[in-house]
Amino acid sequence: MVLGSREELQQIVMNLLLNAEQAVSGPGEGAVTIRTASYGGLSTLEVADNGGGVDEELRGRIFEPFFTTKPVGEGTGLGLSISHGIASAHGGTLELVPAERGAVFRLTLPVHEAAPANDTATAVAALEPELASRADLPYALVVDDEPAIRKLIVRLLKKRGFEVLEAASGDEALKLLRDRNVALVLCDIRMPGMTGVELYGSVSTLTGVPVPRFVFMTGDRGAVDQSFDGAHVLAKPFTAHELDKALAAFQLRGQPASDSP
Repeated sequence: MVLGSREELQQIVMNLLLNAEQAVSGPGEGAVTIRTASYGGLSTLEVADNGGGVDEELRGRIFEPFFTTKPVGEGTGLGLSISHGIASAHGGTLELVPAERGAVFRLTLPVHEAAPANDTATAVAALEPELASRADLPYALVVDDEPAIRKLIVRLLKKRGFEVLEAASGDEALKLLRDRNVALVLCDIRMPGMTGVELYGSVSTLTGVPVPRFVFMTGDRGAVDQSFDGAHVLAKPFTAHELDKALAAFQLRGQPASDSP
């Protein structure tokens, strides 16, 4: 049995199937094959297509955020990166494996034995002291009205050891900033309602709330007034390495976590 979020695992499979469908959408007889297997405490699912495949020089970048081989306007370059993050969060892997033709993506997840109810209760009780000790840790807050981008950046920050909150709007973010100890905000500029710049201005006027470090994320650098003290700009699309540089500029790091990205 594989333990995990049904919705998130379905998202991986749908992303792989959509990519495979697009890879075989040209002239000729396209084929998409799904294979499953279980061995050595692992469960695997492979999605294979007989399309054009992935060029050798691009294989190492295929899971990077915002990277895409599709034409401009088709796809965000987030599907595989998000899927890779979901697989890692479930203790598994997602990889592009060698194939004679086309592309083959393999999802591997650990198989778990069903635990008795009393064992589950014991495990939850053991976690309570750790959860209490983390309650007062400073948070990072990700503010973006695009769910796919927001979820991706949340995952990147969690991989770097941050406790992360997320908000889909400036108003929602402002409420979290009043109620939580937030040290870092990664915020989109252009959002419906309150913009990122307006959120920054509102936070600076809150009584008793320290102004957190701000990282603006935007495809338009001209949208940011560079006179804001303590603000950094990440131009979309950005890489995990560029995110690390922004965090290093603020000398911010999370708790020890697994290797990034």
